[in-house]
Amino acid sequence: MKTIKHQPPTSEHTASYQAIAHYFPNVMIAVVSADHRILFMEGDEMQKLGLKREQIEGKTIGELGYFSTQWKNQMLEYTRKTLAGDSFSYEIQHKSRVYRVNTVPLRDESGSSPDPSTLKDDQQKNPFRVLFVYTNITEQKRTEVEMLNALKKERELGELKSRFVSMASHEFRTPLSTILSSANLIARQNEPGQEEKRLKNVERIRSSVRNLVDILNEFLSLGRLEEGKVSANPEVFDLVGFMNEIVQELQHAHKPGQQVHINSPQSAIEVQVDKQFARNIFLNLLSNALKYSPEGKPVDIVIDHHPPTFSVQIADRGVGIPEDEHKHLFDLFFRARNATNIQGTGLGLPIVKKYIDLMQGDIAVESQLEKGTTFTITLPLAQAKIEAV
Repeated sequence: MKTIKHQPPTSEHTASYQAIAHYFPNVMIAVVSADHRILFMEGDEMQKLGLKREQIEGKTIGELGYFSTQWKNQMLEYTRKTLAGDSFSYEIQHKSRVYRVNTVPLRDESGSSPDPSTLKDDQQKNPFRVLFVYTNITEQKRTEVEMLNALKKERELGELKSRFVSMASHEFRTPLSTILSSANLIARQNEPGQEEKRLKNVERIRSSVRNLVDILNEFLSLGRLEEGKVSANPEVFDLVGFMNEIVQELQHAHKPGQQVHINSPQSAIEVQVDKQFARNIFLNLLSNALKYSPEGKPVDIVIDHHPPTFSVQIADRGVGIPEDEHKHLFDLFFRARNATNIQGTGLGLPIVKKYIDLMQGDIAVESQLEKGTTFTITLPLAQAKIEAV
């Protein structure tokens, strides 16, 4: 049996390899023999990985304990491929680092490549080798991911604006038409005895303006939340009194016979959260409960106090939400198929969810068709302060 001698690189070649390793930053190079043995390895990346030449050189690829199985398998694969005479490039991840790997066949003096079928015979005469150049591209990859995320965000924002324009053209048409027709009627109702009709038309205008303001506020709130331009300033206040204020604020939204009942285990419950966040959440949910409930049906608000959290449950007896659509409730612009004839933008619940997430809370939904919907919001009694980005 013939013994194959593993020749190290010549001093001339070693100097070239060292020059590559020393003068190119974030690089590690390796020279591998035809029988997969590491003949040379050096570079500042090697030092960053905490490796020493004596730990590597002279070992076969399979004997390298420091590197992952994937790393070694790819090194073996590309050693075989490169020995056929071609150069290759691929990427590999090692822990938190990402490397671009370039392989080059190191040819004999005549410049020819080895014939794989006669590799062992040739190897005794001409020790063909493969040069591996590992370049750390971790920062480039991170920048690439950030750029892709920014492009994705920009694309999503463009789609959001397009959908808003489409929604707004529909949602704005009704209140604007109401304002115009009511204003025209008021202009013709100057005679004595027309006061009641005038007041009714004035109220229609007020209601339509409120609808327009709500739509714009929802979109502006969503934009600020998406861009991270919100800050939370928790303050101490009484939750029970606060919920009573919310109910009073929505008196204009009550249909004939609708009543809102508040049930609380205590007459006052002290919480420390951002009051505006809480107002946005509960105004939206209570407004929905009143809007999707028929005349004469009550809405129940149940407050529970269980340190370190509290919960508020808002239950209506309205149209309910189809079960197969529950998973889409917090998607932008989503409207349940049984609510398309009821005014709405599909922005309210996504905004509510974003505020609840900011407050490190949770929202749960239970709903049955024609029986009603119950939202349960659980929040920390003491919310952390949040600074705008």
